[in-house]
Amino acid sequence: MNKILNARIENESGQMEAVAACYPEENRLELREALQAVEDEDYEKAAELCCRLLDVQPVPEVCELLGNICFLQGNIMTARIVFSDLTEGYPETEKYRIQLGIAGIT
Repeated sequence: MNKILNARIENESGQMEAVAACYPEENRLELREALQAVEDEDYEKAAELCCRLLDVQPVPEVCELLGNICFLQGNIMTARIVFSDLTEGYPETEKYRIQLGIAGIT
C-alpha cells in the first residue's frame, strides 16, 4: 500500500507546483521539501512541513497530502480526521470521500 500511495503522491507532485502558487515565495520551498521528504520516506518531516504550510494557508491539496502522510505513518486516526474534514469542507470532491473510506476500513 505504501508504494501505491507514494506513487500517487509523486504523480500529483506536478499539480503541487500549481498549489505552490497559493503560498508566499518563502513557503513554496517548504512544499517542495515536504514532497521530497515523502519521496525519501521521511514522513515525520513531511507532516511537520505540511502542518506549517497549513498554518500559513489552508489549501485542500496540502491537507490531502497530510492525510496521506498520516496514513503512510500508520497514524490512521489522524488520517481519518483529516479526510473527514476535507469531506465536510469539500463534499463535491469524491476522492476525499474515497480516501476517508480507505482510512476507515484500515
